[in-house]
Amino acid sequence: MIVHDVSYGRIEITDPLVIELLNTKPMQRLKRISQHGAWKFIKPSIKLSRFDHSIGVYHLLGFFGASRKERLAGLLHDIAHTAFSHVGDYVFGRCEDQEYHEEIVEKIMIHSEIPEILENAGFDAIELLDTRRFSLLERPIPDLCADRLDYFFKDAVLFGICTPEDIRFFLGNLKVWSNEIIVNDPEAARKMALCFLECAEKYWASPVQAVSYQLLADSIRIAMKKNLMRIDDLLKTDDEVWEILKNSGDPEIHNKISLLSPDINAVIDEKNYEYYVKTKARFIDPKILAEGKIMRVSDMFEEIKHRIENFRTRVSQGYYVLSLIHI
Repeated sequence: MIVHDVSYGRIEITDPLVIELLNTKPMQRLKRISQHGAWKFIKPSIKLSRFDHSIGVYHLLGFFGASRKERLAGLLHDIAHTAFSHVGDYVFGRCEDQEYHEEIVEKIMIHSEIPEILENAGFDAIELLDTRRFSLLERPIPDLCADRLDYFFKDAVLFGICTPEDIRFFLGNLKVWSNEIIVNDPEAARKMALCFLECAEKYWASPVQAVSYQLLADSIRIAMKKNLMRIDDLLKTDDEVWEILKNSGDPEIHNKISLLSPDINAVIDEKNYEYYVKTKARFIDPKILAEGKIMRVSDMFEEIKHRIENFRTRVSQGYYVLSLIHI
């Protein structure tokens, strides 16, 4: 199986078990779940699915020499994402930790064909769902891990912040040390941290991102409250949920979703606002092995330390949005 990845180029998948898993209904559904949630309406030219990300994480784990078990965990780690990805976290009031999908992953997995496929190959599905077991796959912010690196690499290229050559430069300066991913060059770590912050400031934690996710989440919540859709509908695809909202005939829902378009901008006004929205502060502070000692890049560069502190403070305060205007 050949995949053409926006960050890594050509990926060849030869493991028969992986190919079988990719062809299951839950994994195929991820092809129709946008990585960027409500941003698919704000930046429709940027097309990336949870399926793409899952393959990218699997590939990166192989690059770092992870075990087959950990690579399988990486392949399956996003299988329970709701329609519109992290919009589901906003629906259920989890906008700051964005982990609602982790609470329902066992339900999605167990009621599918995947456990039997894994069992026949000698793997336990429940064990693979516990990403805490796999330190190359998942680590808390601000550490590096395959999941965090893959969405960063893909988005940085799609947003025009990095080139594929930059990604190759980053990969060439990453290594596994004591079962975690670190950087072996201070300048590479500095550039990675700054590029990651640029993605976060402009896109992942911007006012437009936060309020667009909230608008779509509010629409879904209204639809569920009025019995126009069920909670299980969130386990359908983006397009299927959008059709429910669009065809609901409900003016309140239509007023909200009509604001989701490429030509909107958020007007910030802390004293006179319509929406108060919060989002997750994503950033990295890579570890560097220098002269036999582990240091954070923020310990070596004051610029990085101040940028991270300012970013975290700003995002933690939330955004007071007066309105979304067409530009």
